[in-house]
Amino acid sequence: MTVTVAVVIVFFREAFKLDTVGRNKMYVAFVLMLEAVLFYVLYAQMPTSLNFFAINNMHHEMLGMSVNPISFQALNPFWVVVGSPVLALIYTRMGSKGRDLTMPLKFTLGMFFCSLGFLTAAASGWWFADEQGLTSPWFMVLIYLFQSIGELMISALGLAMVAALVPQRLMGFILGMWFLTQAMASLLGGYVATFTAMPEGMTDPLQTLPIYTGVFGKIGMATLLIAVVMGLMVPWLNRMMNATPTEAEGLVPGQSQA
Repeated sequence: MTVTVAVVIVFFREAFKLDTVGRNKMYVAFVLMLEAVLFYVLYAQMPTSLNFFAINNMHHEMLGMSVNPISFQALNPFWVVVGSPVLALIYTRMGSKGRDLTMPLKFTLGMFFCSLGFLTAAASGWWFADEQGLTSPWFMVLIYLFQSIGELMISALGLAMVAALVPQRLMGFILGMWFLTQAMASLLGGYVATFTAMPEGMTDPLQTLPIYTGVFGKIGMATLLIAVVMGLMVPWLNRMMNATPTEAEGLVPGQSQA
């Protein structure tokens, strides 16, 4: 925590040394890194709470074959490999039409897909669990699809975001700060996962199901709210990224030209 505070102080100290345009871009980078922390907290649930949900409250059979629930984690790299060229094609076609998705919008859409993943996990238990408290493993395929799209729109673009918004002389420092967000999120993600920890001896799926779905539902709704707030901020962040020196003056209250 001390290291994190020190890094943030250095970040803003360096930002204040820049001209108005450079400073505004640094502010945008900071907002997106905060959003990345939230994403990585959700990402940390795949090997923790989502993994135990698959173990305790999903059928372990697909297409007539027995499936080890731990193997669902392989869906993440699968969807990343499948989704990467699809998103690249979408970005290229939209770019050719002059409708590029900006970095803040991509991050926002990534959070939206993450919220869909957790809401799907909750819904699978709320409405589709059987009398044994077990739900279909196909929901996990869908959950990982949404989570992986979110990863491609946030994690995969993080380094590009830094390169686009940060001055060259600060590149190494901000890249380190980006990776620090992952370390922070790992700690926070572990804490969030404890909310799905079962009391000792509780193994009945009918008892564990409401615990998982309750936590996933709250995470999904909170993430959706964050995505909505970020969506409302996108136009402002876009203006901060692309403003001329004169335009940049009025985008941050109390800011004066350096």
